[in-house]
Amino acid sequence: MKTKLQSTRVFFLGLLLFFASAPAGATTLDLYEAIFNIDGKEYVLGDSVSLTANFTMDESAFDASTGLGTLSVHFSPGTAGDYFIGGFFDHEIIEEANYNASDETGEAIGTPVAGQSWEIDEPGYSFGDIYDNLLNGTLDNKIFNDKTTAGGETIENDVSMAMGWNFTLGNERDIATVDFILSDTAPTSGFYLVHTDPDSEYSIYLSSELTIVPEPGTLLLMGCGLAGLALFGRRQNWTDKKNS
Repeated sequence: MKTKLQSTRVFFLGLLLFFASAPAGATTLDLYEAIFNIDGKEYVLGDSVSLTANFTMDESAFDASTGLGTLSVHFSPGTAGDYFIGGFFDHEIIEEANYNASDETGEAIGTPVAGQSWEIDEPGYSFGDIYDNLLNGTLDNKIFNDKTTAGGETIENDVSMAMGWNFTLGNERDIATVDFILSDTAPTSGFYLVHTDPDSEYSIYLSSELTIVPEPGTLLLMGCGLAGLALFGRRQNWTDKKNS
């Protein structure tokens, strides 16, 4: 269970100040928290101290205020093996005219590919295990949209989303890149998650892509092999023409 900041979520004081100055009916998208599991190591977005030497986080195409854009994790552990990279995103869709966290919902669209995991749940301040599951690399591929506990206690649906990848690097020089793509526009294809507030015209969409780039030596061998095939084909065509 998440311990830091707990369920009080003091940032709502700031929201009250915002409401006092915002025009009637205004809607804002706020990223409250973004946390990553890089092969068992926790990284909080914006905390450069927690960066490890074997990965970089490209935030150049990401708006940390709204939580929209693309975050790219480049991971080069220097050892072949099995790895996990996952990201957790806790957004607030704030409709000034009728803000109510308890009616937020989440949905999974499409089918995840091999190695891809996900979860939609309470962010873990009072309820939900999504935060712990991310840090343990055990996202459960489930949606939690219930408004009551097993004991009948009413709770808020404060939706958060997470997505992760289990993958294998076959060589010590291989590099994995994981893109986390957050948008207020639905993807046209592939698997994605949706965070919706019915009081707002906005929804937040989370999708992710994994790319593994082979070591330079492997690429060189592949290039030589393709060049050899092309040369063989040209020689074969010349021989065929000569004999015809």
